[in-house]
Amino acid sequence: MSLFITTESAISVLMYSVIMYYAVSVTFIIGLSFIAFWVECRRWVAISGVPITVSHDKKITFSFLVPVIAFSVWTSMGSLSVVENLILIAGFAALSAVSIIDSMTGYLPNTYTYTMCIAGCTINLLELGIFSLGIESVYACATGYIVFWMINKAYLKITGKEGMGMGDAKLLAAILAWIGASSILPIMLIANISAIVWFFVRTKTHKEPDDDGEVCSDQTFPFGPHLGIGAAVMFCQIAKPIF
Repeated sequence: MSLFITTESAISVLMYSVIMYYAVSVTFIIGLSFIAFWVECRRWVAISGVPITVSHDKKITFSFLVPVIAFSVWTSMGSLSVVENLILIAGFAALSAVSIIDSMTGYLPNTYTYTMCIAGCTINLLELGIFSLGIESVYACATGYIVFWMINKAYLKITGKEGMGMGDAKLLAAILAWIGASSILPIMLIANISAIVWFFVRTKTHKEPDDDGEVCSDQTFPFGPHLGIGAAVMFCQIAKPIF
């Protein structure tokens, strides 16, 4: 038996090792993220008073795992390093979790938004690969919060009503801490288009009468999931350019 290993064999073994390392790491990140999401989601669902059923649990599981797994596959087709892809997947998983919780309960847990802010700033300050914004990530985080705070104050002054919760401001701050303030315009554009489409469909399909028996069009809805959609598009753009 020959003790020599051909170059082709060595490359094959190396590629197999990298693929297995990536697959195991992705599985671990998704599994850990799902457990954290499941616990937090059940807690906020209980707080909001939404009834928990078997179909509800299936919906929660499906809503989280499908986009995160799809994003993991998408990142694998890009040209980023394994570490960069794993960081992106972890960030995307947190983004998906907080968006789903907001869509189901109307709450944006500080546990997620604060953690995402700290993680995004730390990763960029350490300049890990594509995440090399440095101190700019801190400025971006502050910008995201201030922009929403100003919009909310202006809306309150004009209408006398709260337009958006400050949870949305924290979520935008967390997103920009990861990918920079330059992404704020496309994120807001996509988020607003998504919200308008959703609201149009909602008003056409769910016309609920008020106490007087008349259909009320003045309905509130969570904006966090729409911010999540805008951010998800930007995450996909970073992992593997779409356009």
